[in-house]
Order: sequence, then structure tokens, then C-alpha cells
Amino acid sequence: MSAAAAQELVKKADSKLKGGGGLMGYFTGGPKYDEAIEIYQQAANQYKMAKMWQEAGDCFVQCAHCAEKGGSTSDQANYLSEAGNVLKKVSTASAVEQFEKAIGIYSAAGRFQQAGKLLLSIAELFEAERLQHKECKEFYKRAAEMFELADHSESNFSKCNLKYAEYAAKDGDLPEAIRIFESEGEKALGKTLLQFGAKEHFLNAGILHLVGGDSVTVNLALDKYRSLDPRFASSREGELLGDLAQAFENSDVDAFVEKLSDFDAIKPLDAWKTEFLVKANRDIVLAAVANDGFAVRHASDALRADREVALTAVRTNGSAVQYVAGCLAEDREVALTAVRSSGAALRYVVPKFRSDREVVLEAVRSYGQALKFVDEQLRCDEDVALAAVTSDFTAFQHVPLALKANRLIALAAVKQSARIFKSLPEDVKADREVALAAVSNDGFLLTLITPKLQHDRNIVLAAVSNSAVLAYASEEMQGDREIVLAAVRHEGTMLQFSSGKLKSDAEVVLTAVKCNGFAIIYADGKLRACREVMLEAVRNSGSVLQWAPAQLKEDLQVALAAVASN
Repeated sequence: MSAAAAQELVKKADSKLKGGGGLMGYFTGGPKYDEAIEIYQQAANQYKMAKMWQEAGDCFVQCAHCAEKGGSTSDQANYLSEAGNVLKKVSTASAVEQFEKAIGIYSAAGRFQQAGKLLLSIAELFEAERLQHKECKEFYKRAAEMFELADHSESNFSKCNLKYAEYAAKDGDLPEAIRIFESEGEKALGKTLLQFGAKEHFLNAGILHLVGGDSVTVNLALDKYRSLDPRFASSREGELLGDLAQAFENSDVDAFVEKLSDFDAIKPLDAWKTEFLVKANRDIVLAAVANDGFAVRHASDALRADREVALTAVRTNGSAVQYVAGCLAEDREVALTAVRSSGAALRYVVPKFRSDREVVLEAVRSYGQALKFVDEQLRCDEDVALAAVTSDFTAFQHVPLALKANRLIALAAVKQSARIFKSLPEDVKADREVALAAVSNDGFLLTLITPKLQHDRNIVLAAVSNSAVLAYASEEMQGDREIVLAAVRHEGTMLQFSSGKLKSDAEVVLTAVKCNGFAIIYADGKLRACREVMLEAVRNSGSVLQWAPAQLKEDLQVALAAVASN
């Protein structure tokens, strides 16, 4: 009901924007933006309940348009932000587009904190996608710049500045990252509540010095941090950095690994530190890729060509196959392991494996959308297409046209999502089992099935049990007591579409008013005058007392039940 209600609300809101031309426009006063905004918001909320995020986002964009026309840039920016928050569930690009518009308005109005929060939201959105580190870096930097301009935003500035430093390091700009970590560390020392965090910033900077590979620079940095904060030398972070610097200087890999393991056992290293501590040492790399397969991209060329390292990495995260050495990318076991870990990894295996039936089946069974990466010829394989659609109905869009008429494939898709039914060939829509599966998920599809199937009692029964569609059933079905009972259990007001005989059936009417008190309106007059029936109706909705006969309006128990309901 949410989607249908939303569509009606959108039509209503659209009509508020049309106003009227000529003489009619003179009386109506043109577009009513405030009223349209309120209705679009209601529609957006209905779409959100139906999890139709794109449509909900479009409604908020319309709210922003109306706010702009009404001269409220503040509201315009707020609605654009709402649109972005909804759209990020379906499209990062669409969400960012709306956020950017809001950011422009906020920054132009001097609302730097709000602009910064949106930029931070975008950065975190890209960060969640894991591979968008260039975008993350850009948006964290822009967010930091906005927070620097805003009042009372020091903590947010530091948060974004530190994230920017992390991504700057990923891009190879170690001096810039070190500068920021050291700057934030010194700043933290000047604030009582933040002093504890300084050692973390100095450790990050020190790790980057280690990555730089100059033991002299590492020791100079260590002396600097101890001088700035005498407590650093005796802290876990300070001791770790000192031990790593010594092991690094002595080329003692075992000591390096041991000190890291000891520290990690007490205070686990985060992903960023792990990334930059990964060195040529095979044990470090194996431990890293066992925790995060993507860590293999930071290993040396020799270790990316190590079969055990590669298999461990793709077993942890199949998509890491894109980072293993070319010789191992051609390895069938590596490819199979990758797609078994994550079907989406089919995108990154070498082309020959996208036409390998076993590899492809493993991929689409765990990730139906992988069908779009399958070799065109193998995509026409019925077993492959069926496995993909069974895993994820959205893979149906990638099924070749010839197979969309395949009954088993269509049935597998419709059982998961009734909306697929609309795109099926007509002969498949005429299949009783397919139609039954469709209306069992969405009764409104009763209007799209063949006339013959619309007279199928079981199909109609399934449809009315989950949707308010008795109006679309045949006259014969509207007179079927079991079907009408199922319909009014779902939505009481469906009583209006039942046969006259059933409107005077006490059980049917009682069932209807228990579901929705307003169903009493459509009951036979004798049952409206029945005290038991009216009591059930007002218990559900006190407002229906107005349709009660005079003698029942004066009935104390009925009146009290109506008041209690309201």
C-alpha cells in the first residue's frame, strides 16, 4: 500500500505546482509550493517505507525545487541533504550530486559546519566502498577546510585532517601525511583532554618514517617525539616505535615481527597501521592478508607472486585477485578460490575464466549479479542463468532475451520479486505457476495476468490475501465467501466490493470491521444496527460511530468504546 499511496501523493503534489492559467489561475493563485512540499514529504516517507529509495529521493529533490521557488535557500539545502541521504542507498553518484548542491548553498551562506558535515558524510560514503580512496582523500580534505572555517569545530577538523593524512600516505605523499600527524600530535599535547591521543599520532608518523626506509630519519623523529612528550618514551606506542626502529636498523625481521605481535596482542593494530607495516617479510604479509585480503596490494612484487600468499588473500576477500601477480591470476585454483570467497570477484579474474563453466557457476551461485561479467556465450547457458537468478533476482536483467522466456528462470525470479513479472514475455505471464508466484508476492499484479487466470480461484485468493485488489476480481470471485473473507482480513474496506449477499454475512462483516472499523459503511443496514458489529467497529475506530443508528449512538457501552478507541 505504501507505494500506491506514495504515487497518489506525488500526483496530488504535482497538481499543486501546476496552478492554473487564465481566469482559473487568477482565482487559484498559481503554484502552491508550501503545500506541495508537505505532500512530497509525505510521499517520500511512503516510498521509504516501501524501500523505494530512488523515488523517495526524487520527492525530496522536488521539495528542494519548491523551496527554491519559494525563496527559502535554507530549506532547499536541507531537502537536498535529505535527498542525498536517501539516494545513497541506491546510487553513490546520485547522492553526491545532491549533497554537492546543498554544500554549495551552505558554504555560500556561511554555514561552514553544515557544509563540512555533508563533505564528511560523502567521504565516509566513499570510504565504505573501500576502493574509492582518491575521492575519500579529496572529500576529507574539503571537509577539514570547511570545519577550519567554522566555529566550535576543532574536533571535526582534526578528525577529517587525520583521515586526509591517512589517504595522503596511501597516495605516496608521506611527507604531507607525516606533517599532519605530527602537527595534530603537538596540538593534542596543548589540550588536557586530548593529550592521551598525541602518542597515537606520533606512532602513525613514526610508522611512515619507517616506510620511508631511512633509519637515521626514524631515530631523529623518535628523539623529537620524546622531547615533545616525555611520557611517550614509556608508553606502549613509544616503546613499539623504538623497538621497530632498532629492528629496522639491524635488519632483524624476526624481532620486527615479534614486537608487532606483542603489541597487537594487547592493543590490536588498525587496518591503516597494518597496511604500512606490511613489508617484504612473508610472515607479516601472510598475517596481514589473512585479516584483510586487500593488504596483498601493498606487498612486494615477489610476495604477490607467492602462491600461498595469493591463495590466502583471495580466500579472505575474493576481489583481492585483482592484485595478485599476473602469473597467479592465470592460476585456475586461485580463480576458483576467489569466486568461492566472493562471487563479485568474477569481475577481476582473467577473461579465460569468465568462460569457464565451473568458475562461473561458483561465482553466480554466491553473487547473482556476477552474471553480467560472464562470457556472452556462457551467459546463454540455462543452468548458469538459473543459478544466478536463484541467488539474486536482480540478475534477471542480465539474462539473455531468449532465456527470459524460460519458465524455470522466470519462476525463480518472480518468487523473489513480483515486479519482475511485468517484464516477462506474455506467454510466460500466462503460466499458472508463474502468475500464482507473482500475485502471492504482490496482489496488484492480478490486473496484469491473463483473463483466464483472473478467474482462477487460487490465484485470486492469493492476491486478495496480501493486497487490496478485490475490486479487480471478477463478479464471481467477489461473491466467493472464502475469497472475500481473505480480502477483508487484509483490508476491511474491501467489503465494499463483495457481493450484496456477503455484505449481510455476519462473520464476513465482523472480520472486516475488526480489520478496519470504516468497513461498517459498506455493511448491510441490518448489520450496521447490530450492537455486536458496531461495538467491534468503534473499538477499531471510534470515528465510525457517526454511521451508527440513533439507538446505538445512545448505547453507553458503544459510546465508551468509541471514546476509548479515539
